Amino acid sequence: MPSIDDIAAEYVERAAALDPCYATSAGIAGHDHELADLGADGFAGRAGLDRSALAALDAVEAPEPREQVARAAMAERLALAVECYDAGDTTSELNTINSWVQRVREVFDLMPADGEEAAANIAKRMAAVPRAYRQLSATLLEAARDGRCAARRQVEEVAGQCAAWARPGDCFYSSLKERGRVKGGASWGFAG
Repeated sequence: MPSIDDIAAEYVERAAALDPCYATSAGIAGHDHELADLGADGFAGRAGLDRSALAALDAVEAPEPREQVARAAMAERLALAVECYDAGDTTSELNTINSWVQRVREVFDLMPADGEEAAANIAKRMAAVPRAYRQLSATLLEAARDGRCAARRQVEEVAGQCAAWARPGDCFYSSLKERGRVKGGASWGFAG
C-alpha cells in the first residue's frame, strides 16, 4: 500500500506531465519544451488525475499526525479543483490576471534561457503557443455554449492583452524572439 508521500510524489510527477507550465513554475525538469493540452481532453485529464489522487488518499491509512495533515491538505486542494471542474469553472475561466491565457504567456518568464537546451526548449514551446490558444479558444467557446462564459469586459480585455503580446515590433513575443537572437550570439531557432 502506498504512503501519503508516495501518492503526493506520483501526483506531482503526473501533474507535471499534464501541465508543463506547472512543471516549469515548480522547477520540475523535462517539460520546458511543452505546453498543456488546453482542449477539453486536457482539462478532463487533469481533473481525472485529481480524482484518482483523491481516491488514493481516501484508500490509504495515515497513522501519524504529519501524514494526517498532509492528507487533509492535499485532499482539500484536490477536492476544490474537482469541484471547480465539475461546476464548469475550470473550462470557462478567463480573466486578465490569472487564467490560462496569462499562464501560457508568463511561463516564458520562468524558463531558463542560457545554453543550447534552453534555447531549443523556448523555441519548441513558442511554436506550441498558437495551438494552445486555439485549444483554449475551443474550450471557452464550448463552455459558453453550455452557459458558462466570462464577462464581456474580461473577454475584451484579454483579447487586448493577446493583441499586445502578438503585435509585431515591441511586443512580448517579438522581444522574446529578439532576445533569443542576441543572447550569446546564437539564435533560439525562431523562424522569421
